[in-house]
Amino acid sequence: MRTINAEALNAQLAASEGMTVVNTLSEDAFRAKHIPHSLSAPQDRPDFVERVEKMTPSKSDPIVVYCGGPSCDSSTQAAQKLEAAGFTNVYEFEGGMEEWETSQFPVEAGT
Repeated sequence: MRTINAEALNAQLAASEGMTVVNTLSEDAFRAKHIPHSLSAPQDRPDFVERVEKMTPSKSDPIVVYCGGPSCDSSTQAAQKLEAAGFTNVYEFEGGMEEWETSQFPVEAGT
């Protein structure tokens, strides 16, 4: 599993490089705040992998998973599940929302 930091993720999103970004926390946490253009797929749900499969055109396309921050292990578990399911280009944004907000990148709420 590879990792990505806030600056690199922001640059990828700005370049519209076709990267799927997935918030692995609960839907309530996603509604409260999330990285713009990210999608919600709670890692603790039994249909997590199936939901992510519907979000991305191919298991070889880049996908970034994130959660609340370094003390949260939801993104680590999500990345492991995706790799076990055959996804080959998985990145974990270990800093999650905590690093994203500290870097003062935009945050969305709702949706």
